[in-house]
Amino acid sequence: MDRFRNLLDILKSQCELYSELASVMALEKEAVARWNVDDTLELTKRKDTLVYKEKLLEEARRTIIKKISMDEGRDEISLLEIIDLMDEDNLRQEFNQVKADLKLVMHRLNDENLALKILYRTNISLVNDFFDKLGITAGSTYGAQAKTRGVNSLLDKRG
Repeated sequence: MDRFRNLLDILKSQCELYSELASVMALEKEAVARWNVDDTLELTKRKDTLVYKEKLLEEARRTIIKKISMDEGRDEISLLEIIDLMDEDNLRQEFNQVKADLKLVMHRLNDENLALKILYRTNISLVNDFFDKLGITAGSTYGAQAKTRGVNSLLDKRG
């Protein structure tokens, strides 16, 4: 029973961490849209810290699930199978609630991540187009759609 409770605590911590990560990503989206470099860099550092914490929690979750699966004489066990093993209705309800919360926060994370990808790609495209019009770049440094031009810099253009 202690392992189930420990797993539940880890899942709750992961849910809180993912929610915080989604909030940071929403702030980052605003900072990128305003072209605020300082805020964007600070939020990126906060994201990196949260991702590191998530790796630690994920490792702890996997370790506990492995112990539960060994206790049950199985090689692997899913969260749904773990929930089915529980005798306590209250604990089962808590697990089901955390499972539902995790699904919601994962959808939110996915939406924020997709919005950030679109925003970064758009901004990079705008910057590349600007430099292309100035004749400074020879193509896209960050994207796959490189437009090769004969002019590499303003010095080359002026002779």
